[in-house]
Amino acid sequence: MSTHLIDVSDISLGEEYDGLDVSVVGGTPRDRYMSLLLGVDIESNDIDLVTTGVTPEDMKKRGFKHIMSNDTRKPVFIDSDRREVAVARSEQSSGDEHDAFEMDIISPDIPHKKAMMMDLERRDLTINAIAVNIRNGEVYDPHNGREDIENGIIRHVSEAFSDDPLRVVRAARYASRFGFEIAPETLDMMKKTSDKVRAIPDPRFGLELIKVFKQAESPRRFFDTLSNVGALTKSYPEIAALQRVPAGPPKYHKEGDAYEHTMRVVTSMYEQLGNNVNGLLAALFHDVGKPATSPDTLPHHYGHEGKGSDMAKGIHFKYEFVRERRGVIDKAARSHMQLSELSNVNTTTVLKYANMIQNSPLTVEEAVALGKADAEGREPKGEFDIEETEKYLSMAISVNNDIGGIESLNARGYTQEDVDDKIPGERVGNLISQDRAEEFRDRMNN
Repeated sequence: MSTHLIDVSDISLGEEYDGLDVSVVGGTPRDRYMSLLLGVDIESNDIDLVTTGVTPEDMKKRGFKHIMSNDTRKPVFIDSDRREVAVARSEQSSGDEHDAFEMDIISPDIPHKKAMMMDLERRDLTINAIAVNIRNGEVYDPHNGREDIENGIIRHVSEAFSDDPLRVVRAARYASRFGFEIAPETLDMMKKTSDKVRAIPDPRFGLELIKVFKQAESPRRFFDTLSNVGALTKSYPEIAALQRVPAGPPKYHKEGDAYEHTMRVVTSMYEQLGNNVNGLLAALFHDVGKPATSPDTLPHHYGHEGKGSDMAKGIHFKYEFVRERRGVIDKAARSHMQLSELSNVNTTTVLKYANMIQNSPLTVEEAVALGKADAEGREPKGEFDIEETEKYLSMAISVNNDIGGIESLNARGYTQEDVDDKIPGERVGNLISQDRAEEFRDRMNN
């Protein structure tokens, strides 16, 4: 067992904690220990605290606020610094749902160290079953989580892992985030638990996906792991549907099926932009319409852009992506085929796709990266000129911004008040398109 200490001396406690034994658990000890080993600063998103020697009623009397939850029995509170603090507890599964657990508060009479060891038994993975006593710095690591961190291993704490199917998804996420190997016995446990994954609400899969894209050093590993344990069809069926569907004609897609192509596109996007969530979402779902095309035309997927765009709204709502992300999948699916052809299509089409990107959450950088990733995701790799594509899109967006109805009317001696009186309203749109096309050609030639 490792004897390295984990420094948590910077975590302060307010007056409401006076007289209480408190430990920090989970992500903070894990990430600080990894920082110690690697010599880099790995930030934890939250500081989760556990206290002993009290009951939930005692916590309320001390001024802790019960966390917003549908289950008021859950002994988790918010302190004066807006951090979560839980009363040490044990849990037993009470059903197939991922959140179906009965909780037992650990008796206040049990000493802090023993109570924390009991609390850590309910954790999912050994790397998360680590706690540090804030009062004296003692590390509680009953399952050798630090050793597994040192060896790069994802390992389950106990057979209770299978009680919560969300742990299958979380194990895959941690493997993709840290680049750790999953222990063989944990892989077996994940396979045995995979059927239960279908009980997890879809929005939770959306939340896990965003976490992967924000944190993972190998995003495709998340999906490959879920696929290997039989959980991909229950968690992300739109991605699983790409398996065994040809990516396209063998002349351009010797890499295999649409799933392999998509994973290569995701990898290329990550290599270009890192943990850019919108870019990775665009890469993941850009070909989501391929399984919906006619089997009579395979290996071609005529119209898959439109089918993917049609599916986008349902995907966004299903996974409850925040409003600011809605439009990412739609525009990625609809535009990815044209991004590599902007220099070869007419001016009106360039302006159309520039407007499409402009009116989506995607930036020009993300859209261009998708075009390059799509080309690199093929075998043999396709040609893609980043600078030229970015130049066309940026110039077209600039033209769209500079020329609207007022500019087109004024150029002809009209004002807004003249619409429908001196000039039909339906003509204004045509004038705008005409003026934008002429301006775009002039700017490109100059």
